Amino acid sequence: MLAEKKDYEGRLSHIRDLLATQKIDASDYNVMKSNFSDVINKLEAKLSGVDIEKEDMEELLQNGVENLLRLHECYEMGIGRNQGY
Repeated sequence: MLAEKKDYEGRLSHIRDLLATQKIDASDYNVMKSNFSDVINKLEAKLSGVDIEKEDMEELLQNGVENLLRLHECYEMGIGRNQGY
């Protein structure tokens, strides 16, 4: 998604250059700019969702690692109960 966003930002820059050098007219520029801006905005929205998911994943990963590090405690408690300790 980042690469796609960068591509559309490059396209937007290119059409600005075309407008500045009068290779396209203002109405064509406005149509293309609107289309590219819409795509960029949608990609940014998706990327912001990915950031939220990334934070959630980091928290889940941290909790999972903490649980794994305490696994031996559960195992020892289970063995101790089975042997009458």
